[in-house]
Amino acid sequence: MRALEGMMNAQRTRASERLRGWLEAPQWTVREAEHGREALNRIQEHKPDVILLDLMMSEMDGFAVVAALQKESSWQDIPVIVITARDLDERP
Repeated sequence: MRALEGMMNAQRTRASERLRGWLEAPQWTVREAEHGREALNRIQEHKPDVILLDLMMSEMDGFAVVAALQKESSWQDIPVIVITARDLDERP
């Protein structure tokens, strides 16, 4: 059985460090990207099995990352788990 490969896309914070600690185990390989553009570049290099995505990032936010994932047919099947402190019911 191979390890699941996950991409954690979040700015470095105490919470992201804690999340990485929970995920790092023999059954997981975790790669990180600090912003959306870096995440898309890493996905081009190697497609992860799952993405943990923070919506609030610099340079390119999580909403733009999801839009880019939906445009690329080979990425549309990657599960995305959104992790955010933002109130998603709040109207912009």
